[in-house]
Amino acid sequence: MSNKKITISSDDYQNIYEGWFHKSLETESNVMGTYSSSELDLLNKFIGYTYQILTVIGILAGFGFTAIDNVKTICLFIAGEALLATSILLGLYWVKKFYESNISAIQKTSNGLFKVYRKRDEVFLRISNEFLKTQQISRADVMEANKKEQDILAYIGGHDKRKRKEEFLPHTSTLVLASIGFALILASFIFDL
Repeated sequence: MSNKKITISSDDYQNIYEGWFHKSLETESNVMGTYSSSELDLLNKFIGYTYQILTVIGILAGFGFTAIDNVKTICLFIAGEALLATSILLGLYWVKKFYESNISAIQKTSNGLFKVYRKRDEVFLRISNEFLKTQQISRADVMEANKKEQDILAYIGGHDKRKRKEEFLPHTSTLVLASIGFALILASFIFDL
């Protein structure tokens, strides 16, 4: 690759800066903002949905105690309440685990994006500093900046293709335990064993 110096006018440099550097930095800002916003929105929706499920389970558990005088089989009642309490605790545990693992994943992806952007930004800075000193830019630096732009696109484009581990969502186990617990509580009012 040739390291030929190209002399350019201030107007030409301004066009390069506004047309390439500025637009690239603006795109970087938009990508990071959109990524962070969508990841946090998804995380908040998941946690909110889980808390709604846990609230309903808690209300069901409380209703059982309001009619404790009508229980015919105390063992079924206690087992049902225990399963409801277990489903709540399991749901809270999974929310904590999900939150921790996703915050870690978001931070890792964010760090990866910053890393590829930082490499490109260093080249932009080198080109700008060289122009300010000499009124010239290096063809090699321009080619390197272009390569860094391609690296960014490859990173962003390949990010969705990376192997992701399947996460077990707590909703299924929490709802199964709660359903069995509720059925046992209901049975405790009906059957005299």
